[in-house]
Amino acid sequence: MVDILASSGRPMSYSEVLAASGLAKSSTHRLLSILQNEGVIEFDERNKTYGLGQRLRGWARQSWINSDLQRQSANELEKLCESCGHNVCLMGMDGARTLVLSAIHPYQVPYAAKMGEYAAAHCTAGGKVLIAYMREKQRNKVLDTLTFEQHTPKTITDRKVFEAQLDDVRRDGLAVAEAEEFMQTSAIAAPVYDHHGEVVAALCVWGVTERMKPRHVTDWADDLKAATRRISKNLGWVYD
Repeated sequence: MVDILASSGRPMSYSEVLAASGLAKSSTHRLLSILQNEGVIEFDERNKTYGLGQRLRGWARQSWINSDLQRQSANELEKLCESCGHNVCLMGMDGARTLVLSAIHPYQVPYAAKMGEYAAAHCTAGGKVLIAYMREKQRNKVLDTLTFEQHTPKTITDRKVFEAQLDDVRRDGLAVAEAEEFMQTSAIAAPVYDHHGEVVAALCVWGVTERMKPRHVTDWADDLKAATRRISKNLGWVYD
């Protein structure tokens, strides 16, 4: 169905989709309903036509961004990992969840997120950065979606408290998550900008909580921010 709509270059009526698919009416209707519910396609009530959905367009855009990000950030992740001696990862946003775009783990732990895996946004340093730098309308939409599920005793479960922390992230250019997703791990993160000045990713340093206490953050914050600046510059962003 997606191939049919993508190849058409224009919105299609149900009868056109049905004819192009060669499927039974019941199967065509069921598949269109599933894709519509997932946001992959959209139905125009006024014109009674189907077209590609916002979520699919977002995937396509993010795929292009992610491939460029991975090329431009690979060396920086390696250098940052070597300088701080901790695990590092690059995170993006998919809906209201964070997505690991790339990761380097010099030491393995059972809960280490791998490339392509998701994590809750409200209890991760990367998620805080990505939400903090969203445009207000998008940020409010994501905040309305979050359930603020408690993962540990330190997880922020109150929206107002979380929003206040987002203000701190924008002010400091740095997010901290201390034992909020897992008691065993803590992290810091900083934003990566694209050539439009939009935050497209968060670069994170994370490790065992005992070695990532707030008092230790300054030990790696400068290296982290320097790395995000270099990646952003590689993506075309010009700092004032």
